[in-house]
Amino acid sequence: MKRIWFGAALLVLLLALGLWLSTLMERTHLAQSEKLSRAATLAMQGDWDGAGQLIRDTREEWDKKQPLFSALSDHEPIDKGDCLFAQLEIYAKVRDCVSFSSTCAYLSQHLEAMGNGHGLTLANFF
Repeated sequence: MKRIWFGAALLVLLLALGLWLSTLMERTHLAQSEKLSRAATLAMQGDWDGAGQLIRDTREEWDKKQPLFSALSDHEPIDKGDCLFAQLEIYAKVRDCVSFSSTCAYLSQHLEAMGNGHGLTLANFF
């Protein structure tokens, strides 16, 4: 009988850990998406220093949580995100507002899709 309780406790612990990690990934991706939208807005207003700083902050957060993302999700969206961040840095250096804003929007949607893919929704269970 003790083995049943141990197994049940282990399953509850794993479920709680999975729910916590899912929520963490969803919040992280959605917060990064919001920062990218703000960076695009700043670039369109001509504040390239502010936009560049937001991109650098978002990239640092992305790189810091990269081991967690790699362990919990597919590598293809992560690699695509890395490429889009590299493009943003180039567009910010040359101050190409149209390309910068469109890449921000594309990366923002990509991050939102990654966040929604890890969210606790009924569609993700079926």
